[in-house]
Amino acid sequence: MEIARIRCPTASPGRSAAARISLCLFAVLAASCSAPEAAAPAPRPTKRRPAPAPSKGPGSIDGIVRFEGQPPPPLAVKLTGPRANECRAAEAAYEVSVARAAEGGMADVFVMVEGAAASSQAPQRTRDAVIEGCVLHPYVNDATAGDTLRIRNADSHAYFCGLGDGDKPATAKQRLLAGQTAEFRLDRPGGRRIDCSLGHPWLVGHLLVSRHPYHAVTDARGRFRIEGVPSGGYRVQAWHPTQRKMFTDVRVVAGRTARIDLVYRAIGEPPDGGAAGEPPVAVAAPDGGDNQPDAAADAGVGAVASSTSEASGSEPEEAAAVPDAGQGARAVRDERPPRERALDAIARARAALRAGRHAEALELFSEANHLVPTIPAAYRGLGDANMALRNTKAAIRAYRTYLVANPTALDAAAVRARLRSLGAQ
Repeated sequence: MEIARIRCPTASPGRSAAARISLCLFAVLAASCSAPEAAAPAPRPTKRRPAPAPSKGPGSIDGIVRFEGQPPPPLAVKLTGPRANECRAAEAAYEVSVARAAEGGMADVFVMVEGAAASSQAPQRTRDAVIEGCVLHPYVNDATAGDTLRIRNADSHAYFCGLGDGDKPATAKQRLLAGQTAEFRLDRPGGRRIDCSLGHPWLVGHLLVSRHPYHAVTDARGRFRIEGVPSGGYRVQAWHPTQRKMFTDVRVVAGRTARIDLVYRAIGEPPDGGAAGEPPVAVAAPDGGDNQPDAAADAGVGAVASSTSEASGSEPEEAAAVPDAGQGARAVRDERPPRERALDAIARARAALRAGRHAEALELFSEANHLVPTIPAAYRGLGDANMALRNTKAAIRAYRTYLVANPTALDAAAVRARLRSLGAQ
């Protein structure tokens, strides 16, 4: 700091001491005003706080799948078997090709996020299905690898249920008596056919198993919600048993809900800005590991996807193999005479018995017996199938009925010997 030197005026004749002091003070003030100003101290550098890192928490996807235009015509349903008349009401449920709500929402659509990593922290859950009134509910079910499917029989008669790969019938089935349940462990991703068609050809459903928990099935209004999706860009796949796959892109932001709108259009209804297209063709998904999804362009004419979220360029994952569109109880009703159908059932039952498919043989022999109760071969077959299944009392009843109906049969002696081996006379 620079200090100015001040020189007060010297005494002069005629000036009093007070005047000299005043002049000296004035000089001091003037010097202080004209003196150079001291430099201000340099400000200390401040540390900048780093910008907060973008959140990587989960978000949600909320959406609706709609069907616009005239729904496809009803499906032909095959109601045959011992319980066909008893289950006649099921025909109305299974002939519906597209279940659509009043506002156009489309039920039973499987929706899955592609590209998401499998979560080791995802809880294992039990997915429930129930057979009631000869109808399997729900018709389309979803699960994560590691979950369990539980099927409950709420009817008064028995069913035989199993899981088939893709759109294939089940090779092994469990018998469900009235009120009983059967559980199936879902160890790997892919499409499954819930097959309870033995004796009830229409009784099938679809199960889609994903390797991660980010999936859902639309409700009766066509709505779905997928929660806990990691932040990022994804492709979302939608699948319905009677329609082609369709896709849309979505970006999930932590703590927010992305909303998407998927639209199927009826045959002949043009997409937005497009021309009327050809009817959708069913997509048969491959079985096993090589189950890449169709390209987005293969979503089918009449399938339109829109999203309110930013499009993503993420790589899609392998999609779950899904059953062929339109599978399950789509054959026409069997109009053959009862005896012809019964003899055909007996022939198929004998083949199943020889192949070791005892439960299937039992159901087919029962079907033949229900169609024409006077055919002795059906009772003999019922005895053999029940014996193979270790249903001793049922086998004894069937063998005895066979001998009453056909006492002079060539194999009568063999049947009596079998009765004795079972402890019956």
